[in-house]
Amino acid sequence: MPDEIFKRHLALAIRHAGQGERLVQEQQQRVEYLEKNGHDATSSRRFLGLLLQTLALMKEHLAHLEREHGN
Repeated sequence: MPDEIFKRHLALAIRHAGQGERLVQEQQQRVEYLEKNGHDATSSRRFLGLLLQTLALMKEHLAHLEREHGN
C-alpha cells in the first residue's frame, strides 16, 4: 500500500477507534442512568455489548495496521 494511502487509512482507523470509545462511554452512562432510576436496561445493555465488540474489532484493525507498517 502506498505510504500516503496507508497514512490516510491509519488516520481513519485512529479516528474511528476514538469515536468508538466515546460511544461506549456514552452508552455505559445511559445504562447506569437507567439502572439507577429503576428502568429496564436490558436492550441498552445488549447494545453496549455490541458497541464493545465493535470497538474491539476496531482496535484489532488498528493494531494490525500498525504492525503491518512497522509503527
